[in-house]
Amino acid sequence: RKTWYLWYSVKGDRTRRRMRLGPYGPAPAFPLSDARTKARRMLTIAEAGQDPEIYNKPQGAAPDPDAPLVTLKAIAHAYLERHAKVKKKSWKEDQRRLVKVIIPFFGDDKFAEEIRRRDVIRLLDDVAIRGGTEANLTLAVLRKMFNWAIGRDLLAINPCQQIPRPCATVQRDRVLSDDEIRAAWAAFNKLGLQGCVFKMMLVTAQRGQEVKAMSWGALDLAGGWWTIPATDAKNKLSHRVPLTAMARAILDEIQPDIEARKGWVFPNRWKKGHITTNAAFLKASRELAGKELGRSVDFWAHDLRRTAASNMASLGVSRLVIGKVLNHVEPGVTAVYDRHAYDGEKREALERWAARLGEVLKSQRADRA
Repeated sequence: RKTWYLWYSVKGDRTRRRMRLGPYGPAPAFPLSDARTKARRMLTIAEAGQDPEIYNKPQGAAPDPDAPLVTLKAIAHAYLERHAKVKKKSWKEDQRRLVKVIIPFFGDDKFAEEIRRRDVIRLLDDVAIRGGTEANLTLAVLRKMFNWAIGRDLLAINPCQQIPRPCATVQRDRVLSDDEIRAAWAAFNKLGLQGCVFKMMLVTAQRGQEVKAMSWGALDLAGGWWTIPATDAKNKLSHRVPLTAMARAILDEIQPDIEARKGWVFPNRWKKGHITTNAAFLKASRELAGKELGRSVDFWAHDLRRTAASNMASLGVSRLVIGKVLNHVEPGVTAVYDRHAYDGEKREALERWAARLGEVLKSQRADRA
């Protein structure tokens, strides 16, 4: 007879072990698809640091009430390694909330199946004291992780079901004024390469993560185009961004050192790859802009993109074209059939915004003169 076996090692222990999954054949035996499903589940548990042999019961067998349950910490580790790090660019935020907030609240030894809805509500009430938005994001991470665990057959019920968001989501509407734009630009000039990232965000109206991942190979400087590959775009759609004269001037500041940059326009100085964070530089830019204006200037990196979009709207650019510049996914059935690239319209919109931005910055130089 034929039998399915799985060779595995538990995280932290190099010992190779063998587990009998079951006999080969149609139900109630194991066809190939069922054997692979069970093997993936067992490997997930092993990667989380537990021996999956304790869960290896014959099909149809009643649950063993004395069998150890999977801890929340083990599920969190498996979720980060097998899902978040593979599919989410923001996996570090998930990791921070799980490691710094969720697991310390419940404890390292808390079994996931013991967590009830009231326990989740207590966690969210505790987090909401520090900020409503953070409580919403904590709930989202927890709900996603439990749903993933259910899909992996590590858990039966999601305790986050029917729990509403602790706080209403408030969309930011911050748009920098002309004076603030001038002050911020002057601050960016003092921040070197990171300052160029902020300037490119303001000039091109693109997302910060996409600007930071810009490579020289994606640039057509002669034709005036920057192609954001689908792998770098937030919505997984390739996007062509027109490069205005102002955008090319920013790139010209960087280009002489192109050989030392290993392909990245904004390389990381301390490790391989491109710049990955701008929190410290953003704080410095706010402080420098505040000194320029003589008062505090509070803005976030994404506000630069919103400022560009709002100014394009004030210049008469249609919302459809602005959405194309921002690479937003257009809703509705019409979007499925409309395959026009809008390259000309996007270039005109960004040229008009560049002219407006140039006038704003020119008045700063005139005032100083």
